Amino acid sequence: MSKELKYGNVVQILTIIDTSITGLITLIGFINVLSHIGSSNSNIEELLSIIIPLGIVSAFKIVAITKVRTSVGWNIFILVISSIQVIVMLFTLHAVAYLILYMGLSIALIVLTALVLTNANKTSTTSGNLSLESRLNNLKSLYDQGLISLDEYTQRRQDLINSI
Repeated sequence: MSKELKYGNVVQILTIIDTSITGLITLIGFINVLSHIGSSNSNIEELLSIIIPLGIVSAFKIVAITKVRTSVGWNIFILVISSIQVIVMLFTLHAVAYLILYMGLSIALIVLTALVLTNANKTSTTSGNLSLESRLNNLKSLYDQGLISLDEYTQRRQDLINSI
């Protein structure tokens, strides 16, 4: 199992809420389209142009929900999708109270996924350095105990240093 990312649980919970809202908006839009079938309303194509992408994004978000606690890649996906959602909402939606709350949720997801990605990057850099340091210390300990020769110590030390 992969290591859990800091703030991964919070991102997962917010993604569940966000996906539920996106799914609800998609469902309402789909019901609206169904209610207009047979009428001469030209809004059906416009509604479908919104509903289909929302449905696709919702499907990917469902996958992301299962992955964001441990996957940097899925956090990047959430960051990008949430950013797009905020931009779309700023330019296309009216300032209705629930939409403002939904935009706030998307902004929170942007901030938290950015924190996850920043922390994941720091953790991988730090753990890589600690790993090298501990390997060098272990190698020195083996030499000090007389378990490896000076030639072996020098060669393996150089190999470790070259690996960075």
